[in-house]
Amino acid sequence: MAILEDQGFEATVEVNGVKAIEYDQDDTQARGSQEAGQAIKVVSKYVESTEGAEFAVRINLAPKDPWVCGAKIRRYRIQVFVDGVKVEGRLLSFKSSETSRAWFCEGPVERGERQGEAVLRKMTFAAVKTDENTVNYGDEDDSDRLKNFGLIEVRIQKATTTGCQFWSKKSSGTLKSQSLVMAEQSLKGKAISHGMSLASSQPARSPTMTRNSRLVGGAPEGVFKFYYRSKKDLQQLLIIPRDPMPAPASSGFDSLPHPEILRLAREKFDSLSTNEVMRLADRKFGSLSIAEIMRLADETFNALSMADLQDLARERFQQNQDT
Repeated sequence: MAILEDQGFEATVEVNGVKAIEYDQDDTQARGSQEAGQAIKVVSKYVESTEGAEFAVRINLAPKDPWVCGAKIRRYRIQVFVDGVKVEGRLLSFKSSETSRAWFCEGPVERGERQGEAVLRKMTFAAVKTDENTVNYGDEDDSDRLKNFGLIEVRIQKATTTGCQFWSKKSSGTLKSQSLVMAEQSLKGKAISHGMSLASSQPARSPTMTRNSRLVGGAPEGVFKFYYRSKKDLQQLLIIPRDPMPAPASSGFDSLPHPEILRLAREKFDSLSTNEVMRLADRKFGSLSIAEIMRLADETFNALSMADLQDLARERFQQNQDT
């Protein structure tokens, strides 16, 4: 889980309902904000993406800042961006007695076709495709998109309310899935295989009211960045180790099955000279006449130890390799 300890903020990415393993990119960084003149705490992690998998973001806030606004209620605006596009936002309010609150973002919640109906479209990982025939490869549009592509970003900022209204009356558009077709040249040298797609609509709980808010200060209190990449991309970036190379199939003598060793040994034995046959036969039977040696040659072969058979087979194998 990515944590901003000083602020009391936590965030994690879940893939198909399971907490994703996080890989460190950098330690927590303090980045300056020219607009607000203050440091922004940023935590960056890598997570593995799988094509077709649903993903969501879980955020837990237990603010340690004694900041209070309005009627002793602290409010924080959470915004979730994916691939540079705002997906959803939520205003969390803390009464004086509350110490922590959480939000689980699965995707945009939008108005359905019927009055008061709400629908959810869950976020999924989808494959990025390339078009080698496009004439606009490497253009500014692709370049701008790729700056935040493959990034899940959570921004947390103090906020105050400016009013409220019925959710059904609030103007609501439909978040469109971005095109995942890119110019082949624009992806050259970049470890990006996936982007966000949105699943089909499904019924969701319809909010009753929605609060309008105004952000306090010019910079977020904290930012979480999760760079999602395929396993292959993570390996290419040296974030995780590469898969070990499979051991090559051995074509040497030691890989031969036992029947093949016996066949090669027999071939070598049959090609031995009389003196070599005498040497082998003498090892097993003692001093014998040439006639007896030749008569017992086959029996001698069958009586050889496995070491002798392997020696014969190895010699024959090497002869075959040399020819």
